[in-house]
Amino acid sequence: MSGGLSAHAERLYRRIRMAVASVTISATDDSGPVHKVQGKVRGTPETIDNLQTLNLYGFASHAPVGSDALAIFGNGDRSNGVIVATANQAARPRNQKQGEVTIYTDEGDVISFQRNHTITISTTGTLAVTATTLNINATGGGKTTINLAGDIIASGTITADTINAPHGSVGP
Repeated sequence: MSGGLSAHAERLYRRIRMAVASVTISATDDSGPVHKVQGKVRGTPETIDNLQTLNLYGFASHAPVGSDALAIFGNGDRSNGVIVATANQAARPRNQKQGEVTIYTDEGDVISFQRNHTITISTTGTLAVTATTLNINATGGGKTTINLAGDIIASGTITADTINAPHGSVGP
């Protein structure tokens, strides 16, 4: 009787041990309705194909090859796993303060929600905003400064209390 219980306990232990794995992403495929990856289980020769990647609704990401991931396998069955979290040690922003949130890419593009009600957006590429209506309101008596380099193209009416054009005239 105790021999059967021991075998049962051993099977249960194996299933529990096989239910979660830390993997390194070795290949990705984001062309279909489900983003899939291939992962190499850390510390073993095991490679697992077609791991589905789950993201929170409204957020999408495609972790680069070499990223860390956590895979979960229902009933310890390694043929049907899902990636529930990914991280990339090289790209991860550092030195955040408690409570701060950052959205980032491995190319260094960042949207950062910082302490003291500050949000920053930075990129070395193009920041494109497309909207039917764009409203930018700075309230609370603070100073509003917009620094632009290059041409400004506008259609419609420009309304201002004062326009200072030290190097030319204002008007048609």
